[in-house]
Amino acid sequence: PESLLDKIEINDAKYQWWTVTQDSKEDVVRRMNDLLERIRLCESERIIVVGHSMLFQKLCGTYQHPLFRAQKPQLAQEMKDRKLQNAGVIGLKLDFSPENRETNPPQLIKDAKLMFNTRLEEKKKQAPLMHFFPGAKAHS
Repeated sequence: PESLLDKIEINDAKYQWWTVTQDSKEDVVRRMNDLLERIRLCESERIIVVGHSMLFQKLCGTYQHPLFRAQKPQLAQEMKDRKLQNAGVIGLKLDFSPENRETNPPQLIKDAKLMFNTRLEEKKKQAPLMHFFPGAKAHS
């Protein structure tokens, strides 16, 4: 029988995947779209994505479907304005049907649920990336 470890794709976590420069807005949009395309093409019905809370804030705040915003307006707004707590978990139901993908930005998030007592927190003022990576240079 196939073990759980046989189902986990760790290829992108084996080597340095992060940039040492600050991403431009265009880079962030491109990377978000790349991530969503990988999720869309995944053969599994349920997948787990691990990442930085700011990644999930950008994803959850940008790609909401209007029906989700209408059905859960408070959560939808908090997903835009706040970030997941560290080690937080959010379940998302995404709909990759063509009519949702063709909007700009795509309107994919049909539902969301905070899980395991996860909270959305106020964003703290962060030091620029260069403070964490002294050799990094910002670009736009």
